Amino acid sequence: MLNKLLGFSLMPLIYLQGIKVRKTVPELPEPQGLREGINGAGAQLNLLIIGDSAAAGVGVNHQRNALLGNLINNLQHRHRVNWQLHASTGATTADTIKAIDDLKSQKIDVIVTSLGVNDVTSGISAKTWLNNQLQLRQKLLRKFNPRLLLLSSLPPMGKIQVLPQPLRWFVGTRAEEFDQLLKQSCKGVCQYLQINVGKVDDMLAIDGFHPSARLYQIWGQQAAKLIQEQVY
Repeated sequence: MLNKLLGFSLMPLIYLQGIKVRKTVPELPEPQGLREGINGAGAQLNLLIIGDSAAAGVGVNHQRNALLGNLINNLQHRHRVNWQLHASTGATTADTIKAIDDLKSQKIDVIVTSLGVNDVTSGISAKTWLNNQLQLRQKLLRKFNPRLLLLSSLPPMGKIQVLPQPLRWFVGTRAEEFDQLLKQSCKGVCQYLQINVGKVDDMLAIDGFHPSARLYQIWGQQAAKLIQEQVY
């Protein structure tokens, strides 16, 4: 309650800082590279990645160095990976729910999501975030019947130095709250992936906000390990 009251009192300053950050932090493009294809040999594995700019690979120049490329690299030695990427910069959970309507119904073995940062900065409540997440999962399960739905954790936004205080504290607190709800709500085929990267400053791209190639490599390794354990 105290944090919410403090956040409310600081809202005018936080709002102005948010505007300044959007103007001063460089806007990186989504990386080049295919967004669907087949790689590897072995047991068939149909893979779908959905979500925001991190899912899209912002922070590196090519998809081979993004989450997609690292997942393929870690899975293709044991699987024939039929992969798709549907992600876009700025996407919220609500945006992704709508975007799924444009995808054809098909059998997907593993779905990996990266969502939450834009929900945090959009100002929606934690309750709305959770409801949107549950709605997204229901739609994914109905449309694709995955064997594993892998939900990536939110980044520790309170440790991102490019964000000034008190904006950093505010979004960091919200990100922690959203992430705890994400973790607690995972059941059955839904699996929470806590991305462990060590010191955050060493893992960010040149904009000081998005993942670097090294972070994508770690993320891909950890996600692939869970996929191997849970699916095959």
